[in-house]
Amino acid sequence: MGGVGSFFGVQPLTFPCLFSEAGHALVGALMPEYDPVAKISIIPRGQAGGLTFFAPSEERLESGLYSRSYLENQMAVALGGRLVHLSIKETCTVTLFDFGV
Repeated sequence: MGGVGSFFGVQPLTFPCLFSEAGHALVGALMPEYDPVAKISIIPRGQAGGLTFFAPSEERLESGLYSRSYLENQMAVALGGRLVHLSIKETCTVTLFDFGV
C-alpha cells in the first residue's frame, strides 16, 4: 500500500501545508471583491497538499463574467500561500494548483 508513514501512497502532511492554506484563506478574506472562504482542507487530495474552497456568488456563476479586480484578487490569493512561506522562512514552490489549473 505504501511506505512507512504513508496513507494510500500519500506522504504525511507537514506544517508548511498548514501555513500555505492559512495564507490563501487569509488573503482571500482580506480581498474586497472576492468570494468568501467556504472550507479549508489540509487533507491531501491527489497532488495537492491541501485545498481552500471559496464560495462564488450566484451572480458570478450565472453570468460567467469576471472583472479585472476579481482576477487580480485571484492571483493575490494564489500567491498568499507563498507569502506565508516566505515570512516564516520556509522553502516552497508555487504549484499549478495554486492557480486553479
